[in-house]
Amino acid sequence: MRPTDAQIKAYYEEHKDLFVKDPGEVQIAHIAVKLPANPTDEQKKAASDKIVKLYKEAQKTKDFAAFAKANSEDAKSAAKGGDLGYFHPGQLPPVVDRLVFATPVGHTTQIVESNMGFSFIKVTARRGETLAPLSEVRAKIAMILLDYNEEAVVKALLKKLSKPAKVEFKTMPGQPKSDQNVSDHPT
Repeated sequence: MRPTDAQIKAYYEEHKDLFVKDPGEVQIAHIAVKLPANPTDEQKKAASDKIVKLYKEAQKTKDFAAFAKANSEDAKSAAKGGDLGYFHPGQLPPVVDRLVFATPVGHTTQIVESNMGFSFIKVTARRGETLAPLSEVRAKIAMILLDYNEEAVVKALLKKLSKPAKVEFKTMPGQPKSDQNVSDHPT
């Protein structure tokens, strides 16, 4: 069953994140817990426990900037409410880059560990993001929807056929029952 223009447009509107042509820039803020040089296991555990506690509290706070000022150990950014500024893709370490560009505005990433310590990042704004126009991705969406439609039709047909059917498994002529599950490949 061919997808309609309305179905294609609805899919595009509901899945715009799949059609980002240029992610633009992302503004981020973070809260950090630093580690000393050559930290002991106890120091790592204490820092890890502290960042987990801060992460949980940050999820509840209405004012991330004030929370960062009071709690982040990155003195330079803490004074600015954790603000690190705007970044283009590729300007941050790869792990951080993937996380922040995949995180919606107003949300925080998971906790990130580095040789400097632990941190988590809040995406505070985006700008310059461009999407591929619907006309450019219409055929791709139609193929996706066609696959969904075909899968639904096949499932419905199989369900309809399976109700009155009786399925039996028999051995092939000339094959003993004990050899049914034996591989043809030597071991």
